[in-house]
Amino acid sequence: MRWFWRNWFIGPKHRRKDLFQSNLTDIIEEAKKDWLSAQDLFRVSSSQELADYAAYLILATERRYIYLWKIARREGFLKQNTNQSL
Repeated sequence: MRWFWRNWFIGPKHRRKDLFQSNLTDIIEEAKKDWLSAQDLFRVSSSQELADYAAYLILATERRYIYLWKIARREGFLKQNTNQSL
């Protein structure tokens, strides 16, 4: 189970070179897009089951986005790249 969550939060191994060597900004932007897509899915959901799934997806993608922000802050990434807005 730990493998699943680690790969979901950070991304599969074939997509990421290494979290700290790759561009963390791109990973955070992807997480933000996933979060916004989940919100759009909730807005257009037509059935109760789809709305429930979308609500769960919103919470999960929001937590992923926050988690990646915490990693960036902890590693000092935000101090090094203050000219980029995430």
